Amino acid sequence: MKTLFIQIEEKKSGVKVTSWLQEFSYQESCHHVYVKKCVYKNGYKSTIIAFAKASGRTKEDIPNILRANTYFWHPSNSASGRRSNEVKREDEMRSFMIDNSEEATFKLNLIFSADLNVSEKILVDYRGAYLHTEDGDYRLPETITEKAIEDAHMRIAETKKTLETV
Repeated sequence: MKTLFIQIEEKKSGVKVTSWLQEFSYQESCHHVYVKKCVYKNGYKSTIIAFAKASGRTKEDIPNILRANTYFWHPSNSASGRRSNEVKREDEMRSFMIDNSEEATFKLNLIFSADLNVSEKILVDYRGAYLHTEDGDYRLPETITEKAIEDAHMRIAETKKTLETV
């Protein structure tokens, strides 16, 4: 299960966009329990506690599965028990993980609508925000300003000219 949480902070210097990718998987085999729990901030490994703080939660809100040492856990004896444990653990995580990438994309395009051309959009992925155009994509800095979008327009135009001369 993967989700993308986008943190948007409006500051005097611009709009700061932080992307949080959350990955979780829980599986039980006949002999082992496999848990994968990863959090990435703008494409770099981070901690679950840092994500909880950024999303406005406390340490107590973090599910047990993320805080527990699962090394000594034993799987259920029956296949149906193992599958029900997997469903139970994923349900625990579903309430903790947040996916607001669509709302964040809409908000960013609304904020910078005056600076964007008709066919352009600001999109987000696990590394942050980028400007999507017909001519290509351009990665925006962590703090987006009008100047950053103008620079992106210039770079895209330069790239387009370079490709036309070749």
